[in-house]
Amino acid sequence: MTTKKRILTAALCILALFVRARRAGAELVLIGITGEVTMAADWCGFLGGTVHEGDIITGTYTYDTSTPDLRPGPAAALHWYYSPPFGISLKIGELEFKTDPDNVEFYIGIEDNAMTAGLSFRDRMYIHSHNNLLTPIGAPPCYRIDLYLASGDGTAISGGDLPSTAPVLSDWSGAGVRIECLGAPCQARQFAIYGVWTDAFVIPEPATLALLGLGALALLRKRSSTQTAR
Repeated sequence: MTTKKRILTAALCILALFVRARRAGAELVLIGITGEVTMAADWCGFLGGTVHEGDIITGTYTYDTSTPDLRPGPAAALHWYYSPPFGISLKIGELEFKTDPDNVEFYIGIEDNAMTAGLSFRDRMYIHSHNNLLTPIGAPPCYRIDLYLASGDGTAISGGDLPSTAPVLSDWSGAGVRIECLGAPCQARQFAIYGVWTDAFVIPEPATLALLGLGALALLRKRSSTQTAR
């Protein structure tokens, strides 16, 4: 296949995906994150001793900004998802911790100026996944994945709507990662991994990719026209 045909095929495929997503009414947001392990406990060697303090965490989480709030109110919002592609995927070395696409139970909670037990106000965002896979080893039954953001001054967010942009980590006083299996059901498979976010960014959605593909196609046509004129 010639270069021209490859670019044309890619552009058309991207455009088709974009149109299909728009027709379905989806407003998908894919957030990429990087982080660092701050503590790892593998009490019975279930993870093979492969995760250590200082290891790099990379991953994504996916949601839809049009998802309704199941707990509407002045201070809190809760958005649930029960189907793919929604969920979390994190990698630490050779291990991948991710939402089970065949059994999605994933939610994003937002608290704006919520009152704490100490009668102070704070902002929080918590991103949680039940029913997860762990590759290349099997997932224990009580294994959970959490991403969370917290701000003690209550100025990080405004309202409970899901954002279409990535969190600005400098707006939050805390940004954490928690991957753990604790309690009796895990028996010899108990472990806990804690970390911090170091970066968060939006991964281009189909609309952006479609525009990039069409831009490349336009450049190719312009080049072809110039060569023909010569």
